[in-house]
This record gives sequence, C-alpha cells and structure tokens, in this order.
Amino acid sequence: MPKSLKNIFDSKLDYIYFYQAHLRASKHKRNRRDVIFFEIDLETNLMNLCRSIQKETYKRGEYHQFIVHEPKVRLIQSLPYIDRVVHQWYV
Repeated sequence: MPKSLKNIFDSKLDYIYFYQAHLRASKHKRNRRDVIFFEIDLETNLMNLCRSIQKETYKRGEYHQFIVHEPKVRLIQSLPYIDRVVHQWYV
C-alpha cells in the first residue's frame, strides 16, 4: 500500500519555492512584458503571492485570448504570468 504524505503543503509555502517556480515559469520568456513587470519588484510580488495562498485569498486571473494563423487558425488562451508561477510552484 502506498504511503500518504500529510502536512507538506504548509512547508512548501516558502519564498525560496516561489522563487524557484518563478525561474521555471520565466524560462525562455525573459523578454516578455508581463515577466519584466513582475521582476521589477520580484521580492514583493513573490511574498504577496505566498501570503495570499496562505490566507486562501488567491484567485486565478482571467484568460487572455488571441488567434494564431500558423499553420492553421487557432484560438489560444493563456493565463497571466503570476498564475504560471503558481502552477510551477504547485507542480
């Protein structure tokens, strides 16, 4: 029977884990506008994100939709950058 891990969520709510998630989320995206704005005040943004998850007030952002025409027409939906950081932290 597999082991179950308990109470590990709170131990991962630390600045270093969010910083590592930011590095993974920004890989190959350093020159994007939303990443640059996030990095301007990186420490504050990461600490606010950590606090909002601890207090259970974090809400997912709205999807941004755009159309790509190569090789065929497709509708693409993407989340804001901060949600990418949360995804990388959680995974």
